[in-house]
Amino acid sequence: MLFEHFGITGTALTASLTVPDIGGIVIGFAAQAALADIITGIVLLIDRPFRIGDRIRIEKLDTRGDVIEIGWRSTHILTRDNRLVVIPNSIIGVDLVTNYSIPCRMFRVEIDVAVSYGPDIEYVRNLIIEAMKQESWIMH
Repeated sequence: MLFEHFGITGTALTASLTVPDIGGIVIGFAAQAALADIITGIVLLIDRPFRIGDRIRIEKLDTRGDVIEIGWRSTHILTRDNRLVVIPNSIIGVDLVTNYSIPCRMFRVEIDVAVSYGPDIEYVRNLIIEAMKQESWIMH
């Protein structure tokens, strides 16, 4: 009776109730990625597959570096060439993550070296070994 008194018809009432529902659906789809990042961020903070300072590799993105921040929505990684990579936690949650810092901080680095046919291989090998001896971060 109140609706009739103010001249509100059934069609107008239905339309006014439908608009917020559509808005809610649109907002829900827009917030889906952010909610997935936050939920995965909480799981990462509880499960702790890596910590700040750990060297990790995200296989799907082929990104490796040191973790400098773990947030609710994203994880910040500083690569060896000094680039900051910000990765949404939802990507980390579904991808294979290799942690090179656990159980200890020592890790192995493999590098392929191409040498032409001319030089003596043993001479080139000794050059590489001498260059590595000059680096403090390499275990002798």
